[in-house]
Amino acid sequence: MRYKIFETATFTREFQKAIPREIQSDFRRRISSLVEDPYAHGKPLRFAWFRELKAEKFRVYYLIEDETITVVLAGASDKKRQEKTIVRILSEYQRKH
Repeated sequence: MRYKIFETATFTREFQKAIPREIQSDFRRRISSLVEDPYAHGKPLRFAWFRELKAEKFRVYYLIEDETITVVLAGASDKKRQEKTIVRILSEYQRKH
């Protein structure tokens, strides 16, 4: 089964602002590979369904929703803002569920 990939507005804004353009293209290539098996990529963060992709000091965070066969790109940051971004994403996720 192939997963659909969606970007939140917050992700789009953070990705454009925090990630240098040359690293964005590397992330875009890696994000496109998530459609096949999002669990095979990225590092789990506290839960199997919450993961990060890393490139240098930058991170892209995504949620896997198996019920809807969806990957939600939820945030992007540098290492310095990592914990703050993770807490925000988990807080938003818990409010929705």
